Amino acid sequence: MSTSLQPTGRFRVSCFHCRDNLECRYPQRRGQKAASPIDDAPNTDDAAARRNSHNSYHDTIQSEKAEELRIARAIHFLAPALFRDLHLQLPRMEWDMPAEIEVQLGGRQQMQDTTKEFLLLTKSWMPIINGKRHLAAVLNPLAPLRRPTALLALCMKLCCLSVDETKEKRVLYDLVKKFYAQVEVQEDSCVQVMQAAVFIAVFEMGDAIFPAAYLTVGALARYGMAMGMDKINQDALGKNCGTVAIGASWADIEEMRRVWWGTLILDRLVNMSQPSRGLSTADPSFEDFLPVDDEVFHNQSSSPECATRISEGFTFKMGSFARLCQATHLISKSLAFCRVASDGSETVSQNSPPEEVRQLCRTLESLVRVNELEVTSRQLAFCKTISALETLDRISTTLREGGYDLWQHLEDGRCSLFLVELVYQGMLVLLRMGEVWLADDVQSKKDSLGWLLSHVGKRWPLVAVYKRILEARESMLAVEDALT
Repeated sequence: MSTSLQPTGRFRVSCFHCRDNLECRYPQRRGQKAASPIDDAPNTDDAAARRNSHNSYHDTIQSEKAEELRIARAIHFLAPALFRDLHLQLPRMEWDMPAEIEVQLGGRQQMQDTTKEFLLLTKSWMPIINGKRHLAAVLNPLAPLRRPTALLALCMKLCCLSVDETKEKRVLYDLVKKFYAQVEVQEDSCVQVMQAAVFIAVFEMGDAIFPAAYLTVGALARYGMAMGMDKINQDALGKNCGTVAIGASWADIEEMRRVWWGTLILDRLVNMSQPSRGLSTADPSFEDFLPVDDEVFHNQSSSPECATRISEGFTFKMGSFARLCQATHLISKSLAFCRVASDGSETVSQNSPPEEVRQLCRTLESLVRVNELEVTSRQLAFCKTISALETLDRISTTLREGGYDLWQHLEDGRCSLFLVELVYQGMLVLLRMGEVWLADDVQSKKDSLGWLLSHVGKRWPLVAVYKRILEARESMLAVEDALT
């Protein structure tokens, strides 16, 4: 009897349930004894658990790195020489950009437009940012936006908001202050954080947010001194300011120098109304270095040979910001004299001022004459050597007679915060000059400066506060006159 040889079929390896056509189930987790229930829907609980586990691990790693950074920064601050001798380095942290910051910044095109508008507004009176360098960092598609750069971009947007955008300014200001505190603690010290602090202070001063502006300037000065920036002007290449200048290019040194000069300027400006308050920074020395000409700075065509000391600045052509810094040196001396005059410990004679006061006046006159020579040769915006009150009166008259085309320069924000302070101080002087000048002349100049102050107020809300102070002072003087 023969049997046909048929090729045997290959059976799959299967369990007893599969052989009996029964549905089989297996445990899904290690250590699980019972089978998992059948569920066609995805197990969201398991997915959420895995995500939470991953996030917890990520947060733990970030927390450990943050602790390492905190300790390293403490050692770097408390024992900088030891830190340098041991060739230690601060650990780098990669912090996530908050979503609300990204929303406020917008796209790259929006940041580019904001940067251009901001540089146009500040170029004539606070040119401390290398615009090309900032735009290169903002628009670089191959590198993520660093948080200090994002903070600076936010401050630019804040300063560009108009006076009428009250709600937007309040929301963005609160966000900027919060983000600044985070960046200050979490990131390495850098010039971008200082630049951001400068314009936070400018915004606070311009919007009359006091004493926050005074405190911001003080914190800015401390931040700069912790970096060694207070020594940046002692040498042309900033050799005395420590690690901040190591490996820095000349363009970096010049930008840092401008930022520190901006700090010195704001420190004196915020104390102008009350000179008895102490400064947060030391007065600049007569041998300190000034910023280079603004044109070569913006074109990135300067070199260390362009650096000029304050003592040499009475013959060289330097540019408007360098002249402002040079004047800051003299303003420091003026504020020091005002502090002595306001101190009851010494009596200052008004008829025969001390020799140092006469010398200060002669130096100020020399600076004015040099400015006249520079404006003649370079066609810069400057007024002739006459009294400040006459100059302000003439500026106001010229703008009024020039019509809307000239008014628009004020209303569009093309006027510095310094002009607000100057007009306010001029109005204070006029209030006290009723007995010296003819009443008609005084009133005419008060009306002229009042018009100028009102139009400047369309850019700087601080003007509204100054107006109320002037009204209160005028009423007090009227009471005094009535009682005499």
